[in-house]
Amino acid sequence: MLVLQLPVDAASLLGPHRIQAGWEVCQDLKENTLWLRCPDGARNATAALPCTARYRADHAGRLIPWTGTLPVAKMPAGPWEALNVWLAVGAPPLSLPGRGQSRVDIRLERSSHERTPSALLLDLDSLLTWAETASRLRLSGLKFAASAAGGGRALVTGTPLPPVPGTACYFHGRLTLPCGWDFPPPLWPVWVEQCLSLPQGALALVDPSGRVEILEQEGLMPLTLAAVRRTLGALPARALPPLI
Repeated sequence: MLVLQLPVDAASLLGPHRIQAGWEVCQDLKENTLWLRCPDGARNATAALPCTARYRADHAGRLIPWTGTLPVAKMPAGPWEALNVWLAVGAPPLSLPGRGQSRVDIRLERSSHERTPSALLLDLDSLLTWAETASRLRLSGLKFAASAAGGGRALVTGTPLPPVPGTACYFHGRLTLPCGWDFPPPLWPVWVEQCLSLPQGALALVDPSGRVEILEQEGLMPLTLAAVRRTLGALPARALPPLI
């Protein structure tokens, strides 16, 4: 196996290789560097990459320079991600998917009808703390998107949802409402969707005050530790608002 070390700003150069089988990436945030591992037969394909170091890895994960015979370091522990997944969620620079929507004349009211939560609205710092200890298997069934309005919030979908404090939500068609709230009888969800002119595949987050955020389908991405870290890194300094 080949193990290559690259500067972080070389990430975009990996784009042409994202469909290659067996290529994986690990990002070292402390050292501001990328690690790429790929099959032995990829020497020619990686020759043009601006690597700062090139190694072969033995069965124990020890790194041997291409021109040497003795191990000089250990392969990073990870987490490692498939290159096509890693590029799909973070590079080139991330643009936050949530966008505000002007108010329409809707509101919610308290409801005694029990709903099974199918999404969770929480702050990104809490999501990161949980993702740092969760296994990749636990994360694999989840997707998330950052909310531009909150600046530091995320909507997580999938099952089982993270056991993290936040606002449990449910889907009412393509509308996402907090559990314990519903439309008053005169309002029909289909009418609300029509008023919002939702794009194909988009979701609308509705809070009890009637405020609406539109989340387009491409905004949801697989929930991985690296993706959450990159999302937080893309956000400006912020003061978190209270959750709904």
